[in-house]
Amino acid sequence: MSNDTQRADQIAHRLYSKLAIVVNHARATIEPPPTAKVDKWVRNLPLLPSATSPQCALFLQFNLETPDPEIFKEHTRIYRSISSASTVPLFQLQVLLCVPELASNQVLVYSAPDSSRVCIDPTPRYIVLESWSIEFTPNHAGSQGSDDRVDVAPSTIYKHGIPLFRTIFTLLHVLPAWKLARRLRGRGGGGVGRRNGNFSIQLRVDSVDGSIRPEDILSFDNTPASLRSVLQHESHVLPPITHPMGELQVSATYLTHPTFQLDTRESLLSSRFLSEGPDFTPTLVKNHERCRSLEDRIPLPTRLIDCSDPLCPRIIETKDLNTCDPYIALSYVWGEAQPHRTTTDNLPSYMKSLDIALLPQTVRDAIRITHTLGVQYLWIDSLCIIQDSREDKHRELTKMRDVYLHAWLTIDAGNANRVSQGFLHDGQPLSESGIPLLCPPRADGGSPQVGSFYILRHGPEHYDPDPDICPHQDEHRLSDYGHTGKRACIRKTSPGEFALMCIIEQ
Repeated sequence: MSNDTQRADQIAHRLYSKLAIVVNHARATIEPPPTAKVDKWVRNLPLLPSATSPQCALFLQFNLETPDPEIFKEHTRIYRSISSASTVPLFQLQVLLCVPELASNQVLVYSAPDSSRVCIDPTPRYIVLESWSIEFTPNHAGSQGSDDRVDVAPSTIYKHGIPLFRTIFTLLHVLPAWKLARRLRGRGGGGVGRRNGNFSIQLRVDSVDGSIRPEDILSFDNTPASLRSVLQHESHVLPPITHPMGELQVSATYLTHPTFQLDTRESLLSSRFLSEGPDFTPTLVKNHERCRSLEDRIPLPTRLIDCSDPLCPRIIETKDLNTCDPYIALSYVWGEAQPHRTTTDNLPSYMKSLDIALLPQTVRDAIRITHTLGVQYLWIDSLCIIQDSREDKHRELTKMRDVYLHAWLTIDAGNANRVSQGFLHDGQPLSESGIPLLCPPRADGGSPQVGSFYILRHGPEHYDPDPDICPHQDEHRLSDYGHTGKRACIRKTSPGEFALMCIIEQ
């Protein structure tokens, strides 16, 4: 073997080892030890002749310094002399996302660009984020004799390696895994947020590193059929480097959207409910369809408040409505007289519009919440029962249990001991874990809104709310009507944000 061939092999081995060092430095979340030596690749590139001395050129120094923890020294040893090797195996460096051990109620979730969320099941221990490879192609397949040599100087190979690694360096800082690696490093190799546990990134040389079993890795080649359309990847092939005995080709394959997180099974089920698409029928709609098929339909309250325009609500009679239209009921404490309650005289005008400025604050808050949740109709006793009609009061009060029982939701305004106080008061953000809540389709045809509700207590006989949320619960009259169903305390946690605490009684 000639000296030039030996030098060419040394430069080629340098390409293999430098690729491993550079990728590890840009991706691995474990910092190199302080004692790690610094690997340098310094090259003076001629630019222009000097004005003072035409024989002397100006030089640009390309200095690529990276810590070398020497963890790939053994993995690249087989590439020291590619000219004399009978075969040169593919060098494949995998960038792996290490998945922490899951709790009993946790799942690994992939968040797609379209905001859909997919469960990765079974859960792999590692996920390939990127795969960097160097492939050596001999001048003639199966033969590496001297007759197949290409006349290329070692200095030319070295010179062409400089722009190659400048390209690699740039790619490492623009591919999607770069931001993920930075966030993980910024939090000590832990999770990207509360849900991401102790995710970390490490590297593995495929077919050489036996410390990680291939069956524990979710790679581009073994992605399940159900995930192939979701876990999309792309590739970059870089210009080849000519070697006297062949060509060295560097390529990179990477996930285009590496967004994984740990979540609870309950949250994933809720998100599936929100994203199943047009063929998915929510339980509420199924119940409505079943309701329509019943001969004995459950009657709506005689009157409801139409909240489609929250600034100009009105009372409607429900005789012409679909009996399965959802409505919200308000359970609250009067605590004082309501001069603008519905009477025989003002009912006709109230059916045209209600002056929102004249209504007590608790009523206004309930109208606002109903509209915000995308529900068109609201039931409030002071407005939906004719208060000066003994006949109407007798008829409607006997229906009170069913009014609350069949409401889509009952607002429990227990934090106000007078109707003028309202219940949307500022409070501290909740510490409980919220569950996504899909509101019914809006009356104006807009997209349903997504909120959160918090389950506090449940039980067939009692309910014990947080006194900070419902301080006047002892004065509340929920039990007076003996109703069951879905009840909620609503608290304003910050400007424009409301917490809906749902109490489900059985």
